[in-house]
Amino acid sequence: MNAYEIRHAILNEARDLLSHGWSVRVDNERAAAQVENRSPAFISPPTTEEIKRTAEELYEFVCRK
Repeated sequence: MNAYEIRHAILNEARDLLSHGWSVRVDNERAAAQVENRSPAFISPPTTEEIKRTAEELYEFVCRK
């Protein structure tokens, strides 16, 4: 992999990681709301900035020797 491919893969990994966490939080909120007989609260999806920040953290880790 060249540097661009590595950064692209890390960006995708960050997006997938945050999206999965968001999906789990949404599912948990729906289940809790059903048990508590209320409407589920809105949980905002990850923003572009959050994805970029996570990708930068992952990239920094990969670049460390």
